Amino acid sequence: MKTNLNLIWVVLIGLLVASCGVRGQPQPPLVPAELGRGEPGFKRASEEFAFPNIPAPTPATQSKPREESR
Repeated sequence: MKTNLNLIWVVLIGLLVASCGVRGQPQPPLVPAELGRGEPGFKRASEEFAFPNIPAPTPATQSKPREESR
């Protein structure tokens, strides 16, 4: 009886070990993936942006230091 139980355990463990994992060399995909050469995914992607014309800042004038009154 003990021999049959050990044999069953060996067979079960053997099946578990043999059934897990991928066998053989990895293969490349049949159809290669496209790498971002298609149309944009949203409508406003191809619109031109209108940036506002911001004037250049004028240099700050230096004011005279205030005289402290005591």
